[in-house]
Amino acid sequence: MESHGDPTSEERLASPKERRLRDLIARWPSLVLDVDKPAAAVVTEVGVSGGSADVVVVDAEGEITIVECKLVKNKELRRKVIGQLFEYGDALWKLDVEDFERILAAGGTASVEPRMDSARWREAKFRSTVSRNLAGGAFRLIIAVDDITEKLERTVAFINCHTPPELRFLALELPHAGEAGIQRPEAVFYGENGRRIGPRPPHWIRRGKSFLEGIPGEDARQVAEDLLRWAESEDLGVIFKRRKSDGIETGAIFTPDGERLFRIKEQRSVRVSFEALRERDWDEERIDQLLQKLAKSDARFQIDRKRTEERPEAPLESLAQENKREAFLESMEWVLETLAG
Repeated sequence: MESHGDPTSEERLASPKERRLRDLIARWPSLVLDVDKPAAAVVTEVGVSGGSADVVVVDAEGEITIVECKLVKNKELRRKVIGQLFEYGDALWKLDVEDFERILAAGGTASVEPRMDSARWREAKFRSTVSRNLAGGAFRLIIAVDDITEKLERTVAFINCHTPPELRFLALELPHAGEAGIQRPEAVFYGENGRRIGPRPPHWIRRGKSFLEGIPGEDARQVAEDLLRWAESEDLGVIFKRRKSDGIETGAIFTPDGERLFRIKEQRSVRVSFEALRERDWDEERIDQLLQKLAKSDARFQIDRKRTEERPEAPLESLAQENKREAFLESMEWVLETLAG
C-alpha cells in the first residue's frame, strides 16, 4: 500500500529527541506490550494510506499495536496526532493478512526480527488472530510521550472510556526517553482508568474574571476572553499582573517553555512579545515573516520604532471579526510550531 506522497516518518519526526523516542520503543517493544507477551514483529516507518506510522508491533498472540511518538512540547500532540492514530487504524482495518504482511515488509526498519518460542508458537492460530483483529479493527493505539500532561491524560481517558473494548487508546509516558544515552526507560500507561479523572474548569476563569470585567467595551472584552480560551486549549500559561505604577492589569500568555508570547492589556490592546523570540536567536528574516503573518489579520498592528525592542500592538476591537482573530491566532500557532521545532 502506498503512502500517496505523504511525508515519511523520518521527515515528520524532525526532532532528534522524537527519533530517539521511536528507536527506544523499536529496541524494547515490551515497553508498549502487555506483560509477558513477546513481540512477533516490530517495524518502524510503516507506510499506510494517510501517512507513516512510527512503530507497529505485533505480539505473539496476534495483537496489533500502533504507536506515534511526540515530545510533550510539540503542539501537534493532541490536535493532530490523535487523528493520525485513528487514521492509521482505519487504513489497516479490514486488510487481509497477506496485505498486512506486505505493508510491514515495506517498512523502514525491523528492530526485532520475527521470532517465537517454538514450544508455544502456533503459526496458524497466530495468523487467524491477526486476521480477526484486522477485520474487526481491534487495535491498541498509543501516543508515546516523554512527559504526560493533564490535558492529554484527560483526552486519552475520555476517548478510551467511550470506545468499544476491542479498541484501546492509551498514552505511554517514557520519562527522559528523548535524552541521548538513555537506556531502557520506565514506562507508565495512562487512559485506562477514567474514574480518577474529575471535572476540570478552565484555570484562567477564576483568576481572570476580574481582569475581563476591567476591560472597557463589549467587543474588546469578548476578544480577550476568546484569546484566553485559545491559550487554555493550547496548554499555555497565563499570568495576570497589575502594575504598581499605574494600576493597569495585563494577562500574559506564555509558551510551554515559559517564554512570553503576547500580552492582553486591560486598556483594550494586545501586544506581541518579540523579546523572547530574539532571545531564541530569531533573525530579522524570521521576524519579518511573523510581521507579514500579523499583517494578514488586518488588525492594525503598530510598531513603535522608537522603542529599543519592537512590540507590535493592536486594539482588541480590531480582532472582533472572527476571520481577523483566526488569522492572528494562526500567526501565534506558527510561532509555537517554530519554537517547538
